[in-house]
Amino acid sequence: NEEAIGILMMMNSVPEMIITGQLPDHGGVFSARLIDLKHRTKAIRNGNQVTIQVAIEAKADLISIESNLNLSSPDNIQLVEKAVNDRVRQMVQAAADKAQKHQADVFQWSELVKYKYPKMWKDWGGSPRELMFTHTVPDFQIDVVMRSTGISRSAKL
Repeated sequence: NEEAIGILMMMNSVPEMIITGQLPDHGGVFSARLIDLKHRTKAIRNGNQVTIQVAIEAKADLISIESNLNLSSPDNIQLVEKAVNDRVRQMVQAAADKAQKHQADVFQWSELVKYKYPKMWKDWGGSPRELMFTHTVPDFQIDVVMRSTGISRSAKL
């Protein structure tokens, strides 16, 4: 399930979605609605390696939170925003890890490398799509901005 959501985020398949996650430092659970999800992907060469830079941007509305955090404090809003960003990063990283484990080019990263660095692509030999994962490293830049602090709140028991 986590990998599927990460795949949807990186393929611009959904304009909005609801995610849930943990508030690591203070305990508790949050649920947030991500809207205006956008992603950009580019390949950056570093020697014989390629960094696949994936930037994901979104806005978030906090739907609910189960915690004793005071949401009128800007510092606490930043903590929740960081937890949302971390959760999005976990989901897209899980999707990338699964694709890499199975050597499946579900995000079409090979096409970026093939057209931007054709000589490197040729140097990878007869199975460049399979070898791509040994020569690429994904780098995720997540920027989710909290728009509102939610509809419901319950104190953590």
